[in-house]
Amino acid sequence: MRFAVAIASPPNFQHSKAFDEVAEGLHRTLLALGHDSVLTNRLDLDDRRTIVLGGNLLIRHGLEPPKNPIFYNLEQLGDDLPSMTLPAFSDLFRRYPTWDYSQANIERLAALGLPRPTYVPIGYVPELTRISPAPEDIDVLFYGASYERRYAILKDLHDRGLRVKWLSGVYGASRDAWIARSKIVLNIHYWQAKIFEITRVSYLLANRRAVVSERGDDPTLERDVEAGVAFADYGELVDRCVELLGDERARRELAERGYQAFSARSQADILHRALAGLKGVTHETAAPDDPRSDVRRKGDVRPDGKDQLADHQLRERQLFKHKFAPDRDLWLAKVKRNPEDARSVFFLAETSFQMGDFVDARKWYAHRVAMGGSDEEVYWAMYRLAESMVELGEPWPDVQEAYLKAWEFRPTRAEALYAIAFRCRAMQRYRRGYLFAQWAAEIPFPDDDLFVLGYFAEIYAWRATDEQATCAFWIGKHGEAFELCRRLLARPDIPDPDRQRIATNRDFSVPAMIEAAAPYPDTLVQSLIAGPGAADVTVSLVAGQDLQTTEHTINSFLNCCLDASRVKRFLVLDTGLSDSDRAKLLRRYGFIKFARSVLKDKPAAQLAQLRARVDGRLWLHLGEGWRFFAPENLITRLTAVLDAEPEVFQVGINFADAVKLTGASAAEQAIRRTSDTGRYLLTAMMATGPAMFDTARLDRAVGVEKIDPDPGRPPAARLRTASLDEVLCILGMPGQA
Repeated sequence: MRFAVAIASPPNFQHSKAFDEVAEGLHRTLLALGHDSVLTNRLDLDDRRTIVLGGNLLIRHGLEPPKNPIFYNLEQLGDDLPSMTLPAFSDLFRRYPTWDYSQANIERLAALGLPRPTYVPIGYVPELTRISPAPEDIDVLFYGASYERRYAILKDLHDRGLRVKWLSGVYGASRDAWIARSKIVLNIHYWQAKIFEITRVSYLLANRRAVVSERGDDPTLERDVEAGVAFADYGELVDRCVELLGDERARRELAERGYQAFSARSQADILHRALAGLKGVTHETAAPDDPRSDVRRKGDVRPDGKDQLADHQLRERQLFKHKFAPDRDLWLAKVKRNPEDARSVFFLAETSFQMGDFVDARKWYAHRVAMGGSDEEVYWAMYRLAESMVELGEPWPDVQEAYLKAWEFRPTRAEALYAIAFRCRAMQRYRRGYLFAQWAAEIPFPDDDLFVLGYFAEIYAWRATDEQATCAFWIGKHGEAFELCRRLLARPDIPDPDRQRIATNRDFSVPAMIEAAAPYPDTLVQSLIAGPGAADVTVSLVAGQDLQTTEHTINSFLNCCLDASRVKRFLVLDTGLSDSDRAKLLRRYGFIKFARSVLKDKPAAQLAQLRARVDGRLWLHLGEGWRFFAPENLITRLTAVLDAEPEVFQVGINFADAVKLTGASAAEQAIRRTSDTGRYLLTAMMATGPAMFDTARLDRAVGVEKIDPDPGRPPAARLRTASLDEVLCILGMPGQA
């Protein structure tokens, strides 16, 4: 059968990544069972049976369901789940074939008069055992959304002197790195249903991590792995963690038992049974009048002129009042009983803020600040007080003063400085925004603090630098803006929408970078004339009838190639220079050697002619008319790709063999990297633009006479090509290509 495993992924919503490992496990299992499967976030692959993860997100964000779906529910279906208030969410269980990971969920749906989903527990997939061991310098790791009952446990552990790390909104490789560093990973419930979070814990067990978990209300899920998970009631979690941290042998044995227990649950067997049950099942298509909200995308504007994304965020906040309102009432009652209860005041302010009640949030944050006590709580209350003032539209000078007071109270935190930079940029006060962003970017991540979650952790990782780069551009610091954007794009943890935006921002500075790379590099030219030393690379280019174009290529390459000292020979294939222009080039660039060609020669013939003059392994061909603009150890980087990929014979300099600025960057999942290569990817076509060849591989694979850089023709099936994930040169000037 043909399947798609699809994660419902609304625009600007990163938390869909919480389903990644379960989705990948399903996809790999389908392939192992002999099915045709793709892993995707598309819901329109009508020729495939689509297994959808995140049906609640599909409803909340108004995404159209596939024509032939199976909905795999991974939510805890308790009374406080916001999606349970939406009739369209319950309607999914009536209309479509549905799977569920929890027997407790199935019984709840049956009690509501809804069809029973097929029970499809989460099983083991060998490919998900992949987190490499690392030095364990974190005592307890927790990842998940902020909630008081979680905070209380983590704060207790933190106050006992343990190194505690709390992540929120961190997924993939970044989260895996923290998992590898952690002695214990802690699991604490968020929803009232208190169903064991096997969707999260299964990945930990598959990677032999020691897990301490709060006991829940679905014994079926816990029973199969109880030997390998340290279950404890809520009030015993802290002591259980401390106990295991004091006994490394017991901790290691727990992790191994967890792996053995979970790896015995074959996902292939589970999925085989589930698919067998689908035979003969029919499905419906959603009725056109289903009560769904519209899809909101940033920048969309409603007829009344308001931003649809902001409108959607407001509707989400209204939806989550179902979760937060009872909590708000609970904290308010506690504060009335004991006005000196600082913890209750803090979370009364937090729940008011989450509900969008910024008047009360402002009041209670101010009260928490006045109470003193925990420096971290006081700082956070001061910062949120300023945020509440923003939401209430208070005068900017007052808001800025509130932010600065928060930073002055705890100068090891960057959130307030970043907030000022962000709003200064929005008000086009770029110089001031630049200074505050630079200031924020210099503050290291506060490792000893507990309350640095989700989006706020990203401020230290990259968002402050992103603001600095944007403001740098607007105040004319183009070189700095360009390099900061490149540094950001080299990171593995930039969400893809932000990655594409940053790539576009980088390219705005390119005209200035081209101008900076244009001057004649006299010192470097003289060093190349003096002799190649231990150089090992042949560089070639094609010179047409325009002398200035050729000089632009040479100058820009030499100014940008920071390891040009590795150039052994510099060949120029003359396809039309006048005698006087040839003489000028020789006078200015005494290190070049000429090779004759004729105007009618095609690129393949030109390459073959140059190849005959190259006597070393590494050949970097620059083509004709290209202008470089990015300072880079270019030769080292290209060579490192060839060293890392023994089957690759050519590495293109530009991503997608671009001839002009594209504002694009490859998605992280397509990328490879080593310490010297930076981001690169394997490609299917031979590059026609500037590229490096391994001549031995080239000759062995295709032969000189068969070189054919036709972009529409792939190389022989056994060959590989690659490219860097950047555009580092363009053909001509911007706007001319």
